[in-house]
Amino acid sequence: MRPVKKQIQNSTLSPEENESLLCAAMAEGLLLDWEGVGRIDEATGKAVAMGYSVENAKQVLQENYELREFVSEFADSLDNFKREYVEGVVKK
Repeated sequence: MRPVKKQIQNSTLSPEENESLLCAAMAEGLLLDWEGVGRIDEATGKAVAMGYSVENAKQVLQENYELREFVSEFADSLDNFKREYVEGVVKK
């Protein structure tokens, strides 16, 4: 975010740039792994499975507003993280 810090502070970042930064931050900070995520190949109309990488995650988040909202809402719920913590403690 350093290259666009002044734009962010001055609120001059375009909506497209803002969305790209948001998806990159989510891909790097929230999505650490996934299973069964893919996208629809526009040429064939068939689902294509995608392995996890930051670039793949960013691409899927940019292409799928509903998924981006789900990830954001899930991350906002502290209960989800408490459950994972408790399950991890209990398993040890």
